[in-house]
Amino acid sequence: MKWKVRVHLATVASFLEIFLACMLAIALSICAIQLIPSIFGLAVSSDHIEPFHEYLESLFVLVIGTEALKMLCKHTPGSALEVLLFTIAREMVVKETSPVENLIVVISIGVIFAIRKYLYVPAFGSEGDESPFETSRRSLRGWRKRGQPEPPAAPAGPQTVIPAAGVMPADDEITAELDAAAVAAGAAARQG
Repeated sequence: MKWKVRVHLATVASFLEIFLACMLAIALSICAIQLIPSIFGLAVSSDHIEPFHEYLESLFVLVIGTEALKMLCKHTPGSALEVLLFTIAREMVVKETSPVENLIVVISIGVIFAIRKYLYVPAFGSEGDESPFETSRRSLRGWRKRGQPEPPAAPAGPQTVIPAAGVMPADDEITAELDAAAVAAGAAARQG
């Protein structure tokens, strides 16, 4: 009996979360549309600093709202850290703060980056939280598996040696494919 109640409560919580995310998306859209005329107000204003300050504050609130929407949708530790990062950055950029407060904000941002780099466990994240390097490596590995044609073969000639890295290993499939593509592009550039 307890188990069924917990399952039903979890389902209700999921639907409520989706509903709140939809409401947040609608509110963000309305606020973003209302910011468009404010841009033209900046052009005709005699005092450019105060209207720009208000515009920047409104824009940061929308950015934080967008990050909160992403956090509701993705459920990853990385998205929660991004919301914290933008919220802390907004305090420093928009508000007039003392040097001590600026130092605290900079230290806070550094702590968030340290958490992201050293304490973030990839198993908790999703594919969307991986670095662009990992995404590109995975797409190169899957390139052959999808039935795509092979890249053009490199012309016979001396092997490219990169001084910092040494001779590229022949058994590394990705490096060999990239090397062949680079040699072919270089040969085409020399001919054309």
